[in-house]
Formats: sequence, structure tokens, C-alpha cells
Amino acid sequence: MSGRYSFSLFVIALLCAVSASALNSGTDIFVPAAARGAGQRGSFWMLDAYIFNPGPESASVIVYWLPRWGENTNPVNAPFIVEPGETLVLEDMIFNTFGLEAAQGAVRFASNNRIVVSARSYNLKDGVTFGQGWEGIPQSVALGPGDETDIVGLVQNSRFRTNFMLIDTEGTGNGTIVELSLRDTDGVEIGSGTYELGHYEPQLYLITHLGVQSFENATLHVEVTQGTAIAVAAKVDNAATSGDPTTLEAWIPAGPASSPDGVYQLALYDSTDYATGGRAEFENRELTEINATYSNFDKDAGACAYVYRMAVTFSPSLSLEQLATGASFTVDYPSSGEILYTVTMTLNDNLGLEGTVAAVGSDFTGDEAGCNGTFPDLDLLGGKSTN
Repeated sequence: MSGRYSFSLFVIALLCAVSASALNSGTDIFVPAAARGAGQRGSFWMLDAYIFNPGPESASVIVYWLPRWGENTNPVNAPFIVEPGETLVLEDMIFNTFGLEAAQGAVRFASNNRIVVSARSYNLKDGVTFGQGWEGIPQSVALGPGDETDIVGLVQNSRFRTNFMLIDTEGTGNGTIVELSLRDTDGVEIGSGTYELGHYEPQLYLITHLGVQSFENATLHVEVTQGTAIAVAAKVDNAATSGDPTTLEAWIPAGPASSPDGVYQLALYDSTDYATGGRAEFENRELTEINATYSNFDKDAGACAYVYRMAVTFSPSLSLEQLATGASFTVDYPSSGEILYTVTMTLNDNLGLEGTVAAVGSDFTGDEAGCNGTFPDLDLLGGKSTN
């Protein structure tokens, strides 16, 4: 087996290992449903949140309160520092952190380093609590244009009611459009709806908003056509005096997450299968940084036997559409010349990168004069290692 295929198998194994955990770390995390105040049947709802820092460095975390039914371009927020290995506990956070006695919305946790977030929404009644857990969902696993998922276990009848929640996670102001299809156990559509979300806007609806008043069991199919969004649901027991809720979450692939955002490990191969490595990082579905070692040992043997660092932070970042046709940038090398690189990348269904790196050198002198002119193309292969 060649080194090229060994690398690919290693990346696939790593992807599966990364996605195996229930809670996922990230630097931009959402709890999509949160409330404080009186509910149905004499209930009173509150929210506790837990922020864990799994990394070796302090995490500067800003917690944003995002009210429902409107854009959140300048939301109220509170900063915290979470040290390595520590867990920050925010009890009754809507009141104690934001000073709100009654509110409905969602919570965003933005950090300079990776964190893990979980939360508990609960009904406090007669000194006893009944509640449900919410996983903090990283923006990196939000649905993007063309992505789809499903939420199972929905019921709407005299015994149970179901709510569904949507939130825009892109925060660009361009808006998000979500198409919903409610399907019975045979996969037949029984209700549908289209929802538009503004800047970091959360929304919550009773499932009857999709046009069906009662059903025994159903699945909610979710598809995003613009922007990025997270969708979840909750099934609530009408008969229980507690108003007992059950969290219903959407599925994501068992291997990589559905979003391209995150860090990729790269390998660049020349015609002899000699490889050098590096990394690339995507944010908001665009390439923000590439840092790799570029070798050129098959360029006119002996004429330019050098290795160069191809390290660039892109501003503005490069879209997947730009990368598909080839994106060019120049790197200057002090006391030497410069190389014009053209990187072509496409993303496959398993979040693997494939492409080429072309290079043209200029202004090299002396022993490096052989580096002027066109280099043979290198093959680029990569796989997502972290969200």
C-alpha cells in the first residue's frame, strides 16, 4: 500500500473517532431553546448551563442572549474566563446572567478556544424540578445550503404535544431559509412549511403550525436552502402535572459533520509520490488559512531542489466556488524570490479535500535561479480532523 492511501485511511479513522462523542467541542456553540417564566399547566421554566474547558489554555467565553422572533444584531452578552479543566456553572442563567425575569430565546457561546457546553431546561413546581437536557451544538455542524436532516419521535394528540425550534447560526444578516416536511411513519408528507430566519434569530412553533392538527407518530424532515441553521424539537407530556419534556435532536453523519467548517490535515504529492504535509482551516464554509510545506523535487532534477513554506491567511476568505476553479496568491520569500501559487480544491461527500497546487517562481537568483518558471503540479489530498 502506498503512502498516499495510508494517509487517507488514517484521516477516515480519525474522523470517525472525532464524531463518536455525544457532546462536541467548538468555539461557536448554540443552545437553541431556552426560556424563563410561566408555562402551561402552572409550570415555571428556568435554565442552567455548564461550560467546560477541555483545552490546555484559558478560554475567554462571551455568552449571548438571543430573544425569539427577531434579528439579534447587538444582543446582550456577558464575558467569562474558564480555565483549563474547569467547568463554569451558570444556574438560572437567564435571570442571574442577563437579569431577565421572563424571556424566551436561545443562547450562543463564543470562545477564543474550544469549549464544551450543555444545559438543562426545567420546570420548578412545588419545590420539585422536572426537565430536559440540551446539547450545546457547534456552529460547525449546522445545516448549510443543500444540507438536510430529520428529527424523529414527534407526536401531537391528547396525550402529547410537540414544539420545534430553529435558529440562524450564520449571523451574516443575509438570512436563512429552512424547508420543513412532516412525514408519517410510511414517509408520506402530512404537513410542510417554509421559514425565514434573520441574523441569529431563534424561532419556536407548535408542530400544528405545519398544517396538521393531530397525529400519532411522525418525522420532521429539515432542509436548508440558504444560510445555516440548527433545528431541534421537544415532545411534552400533556397528561403529566410536570409537563414532562423530551428533547428530540436531529441526526448528523456518524463520520464527519455535515459542515465543511473546521481544520483539515493536508498532504501534497509530487510525481514520485513524495509527500509533504500541512493544514487548512475553513470557517463559515470558506477557506481562511492554509499552512503547508511545498516541495518541488521533481522540477528539473537538481535545478531547484528546495522546500518552501506555503503559509497564507486569506482576507477576504476564499469560497468553495472560488477554490473549485482555482484561487491564486503570491508568497514572497525574503532574500530570494516569490512564488505564485494556484490552489484548486473540491470537497467530496465525506468532507475530504481533493485538488492540485500549481506554482510559478520568479525573481530567484544565484543557486536558486532554477526555481524561476513553472513547477509541475502537485496533487492535494486532505481530510477533516476537527470541527
